[in-house]
Amino acid sequence: MESPPVKPTQSNTPIIAILGGVYLLLIALGATALSKPEIAGRSAALTPDRALFIAVNAATLCGFPATIRTADLSITGQTIVFGLVLGGTFLSLWIGGAALRRIAGVNASNSAIAATSAVAIALALLIGLFLFTDQGPAEGMLLGVGALGNCGLVLSAAPAMGDWRLHAVLLPLAVAGGLGVVVWLELFQCIKGRLISRHSRTVLLMSALVYLLFMLAFWLVAGTTGGADLTFRQQLPAASAASLNSRSLGLPLEAIYSLPRAMQWIFMLAMIIGSVPGGTGGGLKLTIVSEPLRAWRQMRVGQPVNASLFWAMSWFAIFVAIVGIALLVLLALQPQTPADRLLFDVISAISLTGLTFNPISQTGPALYALCALMLVGRLIPFVLLHAQSRAVTIPQVAVG
Repeated sequence: MESPPVKPTQSNTPIIAILGGVYLLLIALGATALSKPEIAGRSAALTPDRALFIAVNAATLCGFPATIRTADLSITGQTIVFGLVLGGTFLSLWIGGAALRRIAGVNASNSAIAATSAVAIALALLIGLFLFTDQGPAEGMLLGVGALGNCGLVLSAAPAMGDWRLHAVLLPLAVAGGLGVVVWLELFQCIKGRLISRHSRTVLLMSALVYLLFMLAFWLVAGTTGGADLTFRQQLPAASAASLNSRSLGLPLEAIYSLPRAMQWIFMLAMIIGSVPGGTGGGLKLTIVSEPLRAWRQMRVGQPVNASLFWAMSWFAIFVAIVGIALLVLLALQPQTPADRLLFDVISAISLTGLTFNPISQTGPALYALCALMLVGRLIPFVLLHAQSRAVTIPQVAVG
């Protein structure tokens, strides 16, 4: 029999509000520091819009490649970007865990969630440092913490598709970061004999199912649109990597513009679905699929529908509205860019994936619009999770 949810008596509202403020302050300080002339390095001095974009791109863990690369900045600038990725990962894990613990019924304090987040980040840094010695300590640590944070920023280049460390280290780290602290704690408690919550069971099952479905989709499309000259053994690792990378990590593993049109649309669908509530990933999250299906099954047998359906429908409506408005704005600002490419960038920004056809070169209002989308994609799910944890009827499975 499933253990009843544990409802902490202490409100999470103060700590989440404080952490949200710290997140925004981190971005503001990063943008201010990056706008100083000495930060520029090999590039020209960063204008305010580019400085803000680099700060938001790193702190929200989106990880868009840009025409001004991280490696082009001075050592101080690269350190600031690294610190923003590090801070964004820590705050995302802490805020997500603090908001989700009440829904999952995990009796863990905010300090325990913060400590678990810090230990996970330290392990990711060490893994990157010692396993990517050929790329230097800074690149290795950025790859490690970036994978945990589902951030595809790199200093030089992403690992090759045939590199075993991509499949055995970075992609599993991205999955772990996407699951978040609460699921980690529940899996640990499960080893000690405690039943895990419906939320954690749902996200673990959905993670496996969606991974397999997208891997099959990428493999079939690759085999029918020009990849038939490759063997099954060669196609499968690439399809597996695409299935995980497209749902929030966003490492630049392949040129999106060179992919078949059908595969580009699969990438967009994968980015929209995204990762898991309470983790470092973005998107609508996997429970946006499971909870309407669960509600449909409950209605068929005359059972009361869980509150998760309301939150799923609300978040889906908000997401679609934001994507539609942003697309119209960017079409007006960049009429020379094809609509499908703008749609790809809009979805990539709000889902915090960071994949794009070409490195971001926009300036002015278009760049500010992308910054707003990334901030919305990171902050609105925090608000939704907190609202669900404080609702009169707490849903059994979190959405957002």
